[in-house]
Amino acid sequence: MKIKMEEVITTTQLTALQIKQAEDSYESHPDTKNGVILFRVTSKFDNGFEMDIEIPNCREDEENYFNIVLFDKNGAELNCDYGDVGVILDDYTVMYDNKLYTTKLIENGGPS
Repeated sequence: MKIKMEEVITTTQLTALQIKQAEDSYESHPDTKNGVILFRVTSKFDNGFEMDIEIPNCREDEENYFNIVLFDKNGAELNCDYGDVGVILDDYTVMYDNKLYTTKLIENGGPS
């Protein structure tokens, strides 16, 4: 018998400017220190948890990557994951305590 894992979902709207900043961060920046965060967005869940989705600079690689970190309501890191850069408007998921925490990044339909 397969047990369905509980999923906790939140949605965060990004402006056109935020999307452009993220897309501009996809390539490594040789003039910026390794590890410097080039783009970050924070999503909040109803239980007080937060998820940071960020693109750190990786000068050694041709492309940067997404770093996805889940924090509890006191700011302690609970779990993390990473993925290849690509489309910023996507779902980002981290598992913690037998639950999937998912942030859906969508485009804000309003002015940027």
